[in-house]
Amino acid sequence: MIVKETDDGYILIKQDDHAFISGVFVKNWRDDIFMGADQRSVVHYAIEQHDTCWQELDDHPILLEDKGKPASFVEYPLQDKITAYRTGVDKICKENKYAALLISMHYASFFKGNVVPEGVIYRDHEKKRQEKLIQELKPDQNTVLTFHFDLLQLCDNLSLYICMNKWGASKREELDWFRGGFPQQLLPMKGKRFSASWLNEKEVTLDPYPFLTRSITVTIPYRFIAKAELKRKSFRNTYKAKEEHYHSITFRP
Repeated sequence: MIVKETDDGYILIKQDDHAFISGVFVKNWRDDIFMGADQRSVVHYAIEQHDTCWQELDDHPILLEDKGKPASFVEYPLQDKITAYRTGVDKICKENKYAALLISMHYASFFKGNVVPEGVIYRDHEKKRQEKLIQELKPDQNTVLTFHFDLLQLCDNLSLYICMNKWGASKREELDWFRGGFPQQLLPMKGKRFSASWLNEKEVTLDPYPFLTRSITVTIPYRFIAKAELKRKSFRNTYKAKEEHYHSITFRP
């Protein structure tokens, strides 16, 4: 769950809905800067489906007792997340092995460097999975696979940018994750770093601009819970009873 605090409550966005928005970005990506075009439908599938493993977790949101707020995907219990990641990749692997490879690489990237033992075990498990899939699929690891992986992470970040930040945020108000731009440097873009800025609550500029049309609009489904409604015993029922709202955002050069 993506959890965004406001003055009087919390905006909650399901991970799978955020991933669907990521898929909209890749679906509208310019053909001339898409490497490995024969895999385009699979890459779109992987990016759109990369957070399906969160469906069950988001159906059972939890309240952090020490903070009195809903748990975001960052704060959700680690072992529960790792179990979901592993079973999620297992499921995707039955549908498409290349998509599973990309998603496995994405999840494993969360556990770089010195991490807790559970993270190390998961990362090593996924690295073994990746080695087997690469041996079987034989993708071009230095160009096409790298591009597809970076594209997944960029589209994921673009969606997180509009889901996690305050809508219409100034640069000073943006989360540190995004204030300096996005880390992915795509090969067809000659390593140029992508950067986004809010024009207002419903418009974002993106440079460089990689989409087929002069503007692209995505819609974020969300639910809102007032802080006064946060009662631990009834939080889950309160969440499920909330109606869904929608906020549309347009990207332009």
